[in-house]
Amino acid sequence: MDFLQLLKQKQAEEALSNTEFATKLGISRQLWESTLSGKRAVGKSLINGAWRAYPELKETIVAHIEERAKVKS
Repeated sequence: MDFLQLLKQKQAEEALSNTEFATKLGISRQLWESTLSGKRAVGKSLINGAWRAYPELKETIVAHIEERAKVKS
């Protein structure tokens, strides 16, 4: 499961609205919804928010960052 799908799953498991989930991540609702719709890529603020809110996902987050680095090089 990719990083964004994992975050969607967390949101569903916790039954949080987009506003509540974005607040938990420390980002705006607009950023979260733009990322969900594919208008924006997963960025630093979303990664940082997930790191703080879900420490159990750190391995997945690191794998996501490593994968992005491979694509860019």
